[in-house]
Amino acid sequence: MMTRNTKFALTASALFLALFVGRPDGASAAIATHAIPVTANVVAACTITASPLAFGAYDPFASTPLDVNAPLNFACTKSLTAWIGLDNVGTRSMVNGASSLPYEIYTGAQGTSPLWGNTAATGVSVTGTGSTDATSAVMHGRISPNMPGLISGAYSQSIQATINF
Repeated sequence: MMTRNTKFALTASALFLALFVGRPDGASAAIATHAIPVTANVVAACTITASPLAFGAYDPFASTPLDVNAPLNFACTKSLTAWIGLDNVGTRSMVNGASSLPYEIYTGAQGTSPLWGNTAATGVSVTGTGSTDATSAVMHGRISPNMPGLISGAYSQSIQATINF
């Protein structure tokens, strides 16, 4: 007479043989596989932010221009070429009521390099690094000297920076 433990041991042994050694009828198990395509499309993308171009105090009787620099930050998809344009070329002038204070923004050293414009030819060419850390292009601003006809007070204007890719 078989004990309960003996029956359990025989059943467990039969299951083991059936699962790990093979089927009792001698047939083997079949396996089917299929490759699954995985795809993605990385899009061309850029972001742009800018710090204020803050000239600070301007002396209208000064004999030298007032020059300042400010970063224009961008991040683009790796190896993506783009250009950054600034609007209001030829009409850049901060205002205080009816009084206006002309200024300009250059692509390099103030007064010696081209004006920063809003076309591919007059903008600044950039290439994306693929980093989330922004890269900077520098805006070189200049107010010409000797403009005594200005009224005192705060002058301002807003310009638009656009990255084209």
